[in-house]
Amino acid sequence: MSTLQFRDWSILGKLANERNAEAEELGTLSPLNTAKIIQLAKEKTAEKEKLALETIGDMKKSGQKVTFYSIAKNTGLSKTFLYNNSSVRQEIEEARTIEPDSDRAKQDDGSLGAEQLLASIEQMKADDPESYKKLRTALLDGKTDVE
Repeated sequence: MSTLQFRDWSILGKLANERNAEAEELGTLSPLNTAKIIQLAKEKTAEKEKLALETIGDMKKSGQKVTFYSIAKNTGLSKTFLYNNSSVRQEIEEARTIEPDSDRAKQDDGSLGAEQLLASIEQMKADDPESYKKLRTALLDGKTDVE
């Protein structure tokens, strides 16, 4: 394997200067316009952050469970972005510790939630043992209609 050796290093300097001049004329990447790239990256990050925070707020208002997965799924953002962005991560972690509204006892389709259903059955067992026995027998027999 041979290596190239330059006798006149000034040729490399001239080539580099020509390349930078061409890049500047074309508006392509050069050391002179990296500030613009950094600015655009920051703007893109700010837009993603805004989208994530708005989605978290919307999900909290509607009583939906807020997780890194659910935010990534609803926004199309990567979970890596959500974990690495400190303000988004903090907001998601705070939302995860908040209990859902207690007035959301019924599911979106109007059916009872599992916890409320169990509580209702326990209440029936205490208040009306005879009806509870009928219900239990019917359920164990696979019946859907209890008289």
